[in-house]
Amino acid sequence: MKFFRWLATPVPVLMILSPSIGELLCGSAPPAEFFNPVGMAMLVILYGGGAVLVRELVFRWKAGLLSLLILGAAYGIIEEGLMVKSFTDPNWPDLVSGLGHYGRWIEVNWVWTSLLTFYHAIFSITVPVLLVGLIFPAWRQRAWLNGRKFMILLALFVLDGVFIYFFISKHTPPVLQYLFFAAITAGLVLLARRLAGASVRADALWRPSTGLLATPGPSLKKRFTMWLTGFFTGWMIFLTTFGSKSVGLPPLSAIILQITFIGGGIYGAYCLAWGSGGFTDRMVLSLASGLLWVLIPLSVMQEFDRSRPDNTTGMAVVGFAFAVGLWLLGRKLKKSALLASQMLAEKPSA
Repeated sequence: MKFFRWLATPVPVLMILSPSIGELLCGSAPPAEFFNPVGMAMLVILYGGGAVLVRELVFRWKAGLLSLLILGAAYGIIEEGLMVKSFTDPNWPDLVSGLGHYGRWIEVNWVWTSLLTFYHAIFSITVPVLLVGLIFPAWRQRAWLNGRKFMILLALFVLDGVFIYFFISKHTPPVLQYLFFAAITAGLVLLARRLAGASVRADALWRPSTGLLATPGPSLKKRFTMWLTGFFTGWMIFLTTFGSKSVGLPPLSAIILQITFIGGGIYGAYCLAWGSGGFTDRMVLSLASGLLWVLIPLSVMQEFDRSRPDNTTGMAVVGFAFAVGLWLLGRKLKKSALLASQMLAEKPSA
């Protein structure tokens, strides 16, 4: 019974949600592959463990959304550059549309590197952390792991990475490039730490839910605009990558466009939040939903993609499940906002 109560807490939920978005929803690991017990255990420790560790660091540093994104990028480099080694492997199976050669220079797949770093930062880390914060508002002001459990999870994460390095990928990365990615990872972690306490922080991650609901919620128009910001930014991550290659643009153009649209999306989200009382619960959900609705239609389409050699049965169910989950979470936040408004209206004036 105690075990089942533990399952309804943030740590196991985030450890499942992160790989469910990063691998399952995107179609990289369809249900037949994702729910294989051995593979799923490896993904849960890799994605979920990384997401929980990032969340704990951001919470302990009292940092915000920008630090969360930067640590998410560091995670992406750790996974793809240091563990899986797809950044330097031109024949990695997940490389699509020739991205192992488009933009490859000094033995690095630069366009793929940029794409996967941004992808993991947003979809594998930031969005799952935001959603779990909305699901468990009472846990926002608490550390989820004590020091001992943090170190145990970190050790499992590292051991999982060592296993992946030696037994999943047979590619041997060039030493200098490997050290370069390790140095970039360390630099991103230090940058995220330095940004902690900056004035532009995602307070919605850390403030108690009562504090978030004590002000009128953002209008439907503002929430829809935030949704469009997430949706547009998410689409442009993929469109600028594969579109640039299709029309023959230089690889550097694809990377510059990726950075431009992601930077613009971040700036737009902060501007909308500043004009709506901060990153309130419903604004956070709008942003996360817009991003996920990039992947949801694609997951359904993959169910019927006969060109894929793997078994994609169940992908439409996955997309539908995520759509329903976002809708239910939206209803929950709406009811909470209405209840808070009623309580404020009934509160006697001083």
